[in-house]
Amino acid sequence: MEIPFRKGGFPSRKMVEDAIQQHDQFIGEEDDRIMAAYIMNHECDQIYDTVQWQIKADRNEIMILHALRVLPEYAGRGYSKKLVGNIKNSSQTPIYQEFTSC
Repeated sequence: MEIPFRKGGFPSRKMVEDAIQQHDQFIGEEDDRIMAAYIMNHECDQIYDTVQWQIKADRNEIMILHALRVLPEYAGRGYSKKLVGNIKNSSQTPIYQEFTSC
């Protein structure tokens, strides 16, 4: 089965399968169709440890948003913004945003 949300080979099939198994894969649906997906967990590459973050936190205190994807035919409708908003609204702790190109 092809993963329609891959871009440049990311996320890998294994990453998606692991995320589903660990309940870290989230989706957006419209008209009974999955039109967006993302992975959110505590995992990150070692390069993240080299970044000077504004907030000091242990790895288990942070969540990393990976591979937020929207199918091309749903692009430009604000779904990515809505999904990120849903993450913020459903969080039980304050959300501090930091972005990196790692």
